[in-house]
This record gives sequence, structure tokens and C-alpha cells, in this order.
Amino acid sequence: MKLSPCWFVVLPIALQAQTYNPFGSVSSRADGLAGKIYALPENTRQLPDFNQLRPLGTIYTPEINISQRSWTDGFPGVTNRFEWFGIVYEGVITAKKRGIYTFRVVSDDGTKLFVDDKLIIDNDGIHPPGERSGQVALDGAEHRIRLHYFQGPKDYIALQLFVKYQNAEETIFPGNVLLVTPIARPLQGEQVVWHGRILDDSTHQPLPQARLLPATPEAAVVVEAAVFDWRALPGRTYAYEVQHPGYYVAHGSWAAVAERKQDILLRKIRVGSTVRLENVQFKQGKAILLPGAETALQKLLTLLAEHPTMTIELAGHTDNVGDADKNLQLSQDRVAAVKAYLVRRGTAAARIRGRGYGGTRPRASNDREETRRLNRRVEFTITSIE
Repeated sequence: MKLSPCWFVVLPIALQAQTYNPFGSVSSRADGLAGKIYALPENTRQLPDFNQLRPLGTIYTPEINISQRSWTDGFPGVTNRFEWFGIVYEGVITAKKRGIYTFRVVSDDGTKLFVDDKLIIDNDGIHPPGERSGQVALDGAEHRIRLHYFQGPKDYIALQLFVKYQNAEETIFPGNVLLVTPIARPLQGEQVVWHGRILDDSTHQPLPQARLLPATPEAAVVVEAAVFDWRALPGRTYAYEVQHPGYYVAHGSWAAVAERKQDILLRKIRVGSTVRLENVQFKQGKAILLPGAETALQKLLTLLAEHPTMTIELAGHTDNVGDADKNLQLSQDRVAAVKAYLVRRGTAAARIRGRGYGGTRPRASNDREETRRLNRRVEFTITSIE
């Protein structure tokens, strides 16, 4: 199969003696990931919908570190398959430090990595050992992680998951930067409970007037003195928003697969606070807003309407690809496009300043496309609230 060179970094295959099952053990453990093993049809070309399949058994592992090798051992205690199988590794991760985490997968054959059900890395398909990377912002809360993997034809395998915290050294997942535990699934018919508090993200003091509002009406949650127990049926994902006077509205989703203990942190609306306008994207090389930008811009319009004396500064940023002067102009044009959108919908132009920075203020590495996209953004900073 011919593969596009932009998709994979092909790595040399090192033959190694195999004296143990590198994918994991059938013995359960309190740390690490739990992996469900599935039989796949011969000539499978990409990852299947594992929800439609029945697992053969479960294995457990503290890390994903299978370097390229020859392997024909199968899974003792589960199945003798050594080709045409899939594994779904799952766990709960907690970051020791808040910040940007870079994940890197090396696999033969296909993999996909999800954090909180969001696709972070897509390395799917039949291919020789190759790598892909992706980034995600993590706070000190618990986050669900899933790694989908399938092995096609024999005899060679590779599956490694690496993690790096911001500018620190990369290590095999979870390294010393993440805590990881398997997901304990509820029994059929049981409810899953999310125990949490709603706190100020700076002082970590409770916010007693906070409201937690699920998008699904039947999933109402009672918050008492900033403490809540959200009970829900397992297997569903619930969208929600959290409100408190004087704070930015927080939006999120909860995949109800296991008991969760996690607080929700709200940012106070104050002069100098900076917020990224999520999903405000443009046509490549142009200052034309793409569909999908309306949600974030409407939230900003609501904020400005609720605080009629508030003034803001918009800041536009690009990556560092191409001519620096052109990038600077592009960032200025994109800021102007956002300002024009707000003004057309009733915000006084005098309340909005704008500035483009080009690629001079990167948020992440510009070495890979997966990280460069984090640098292409528009933010706003509150400059006054009278």
C-alpha cells in the first residue's frame, strides 16, 4: 500500500527477543490502563467501531511501550491471536501540573487517541511503524483517556505512547507528569455520580451562587453551597454550562462512564484577563470567518451586552510559516474581521481595540502542524470595566 510521506515518519524495525506479553497482563492492577481485546476480520483496513464488537477479554498495563519488534505470541489467558486484533485501552488521568501536554504515538498499525472523548491523534490505517502527535490542555481534574489500536497482518508490531509537559523532556506515558488509573465501570442499571464543587480558579474558594445547567433538561443538578452530586445513567455524554455572577460562563461535557470526583473552576471577569475565542477560524491565508465561529462570537456579544461599560482589546496571532510581514498583516486583518462582526451586531466600535501580532507570540511549538494550529488564534483581553 502506497502511503503519503506527509502522514508518517517511517522508523527502522528492530527485532527483539520476546519473553513476555508486551501489551499487558490479565492480572488487574490499581494503576495504569485497562485494555479490552477484540477479534477483527481479516483484511481490516482501519479501526472499527468497537461499540459494535464484543471483547474477548481484558488486560492491564502501567504504560504503553511496545517498541518495533516481531511478535507471534498472542495473549495467554485470553486468545492466541497475533494478527487481526484490536485493543481499546482506557483509564483516568490526572495532570500533576496545569498546562499544555503533548502526546505522541508510534504504531504499526492504526491508532487513535482520545482525551475526554475528543480526538487528539489520528494515526489510523494499515501502515509501517510511524508516528503522530497532538496537544491538549489539562488542569488538575480527572480526564478520561482512550487509546484505540489495531494490528493487521503479521508479524511486526509497534505501539508506544509518549507524553511531554510543555517544554519538559518527553517520557513514556504516563511518566512522572500524569497519574493514571483504570476506569471502574458501573454495573448495568446503576447510576454514575459526579461529586464536585464549583470554585474560583484563583483562590479555590467556593462560589455559593453558582449554577450547573445540563443541556439535557431531565439531567437537572442541584448545587448547594457550591457542592453538587450529579447522578446520571452510564454510557451517555452530557453537555453543560456553569454560571455565576461576575464570572465567565464555563462550558463542558461529561462522559458518564465511571464515578468522578472533580471540581469545576470558574474565571472571574476582571481587567487584564485574556480569553481565547474557541473555534474562531478563518479560510486559509484569508480574513474570512469560517462557519462555526458564531458560537464563540455570540458568547462575547452576550458578555459585552451584560457589561455595557466594558472595553476589550482583540489580539490576532498566526503561526510562523511564511513571510513574517504577511503574517503580521493577516493577523491584523483577522482582528478587523472579528471587530466588524461585533460592531455589525450592535457593539460600539469605540469599545473594541484591535492588534495583530503575527507569529511573534506562539502558544505552542511551530515544529508540527498539530501544534502550529494552537498558535493560529484570536483572543480578547478586558481593558476596562467601569
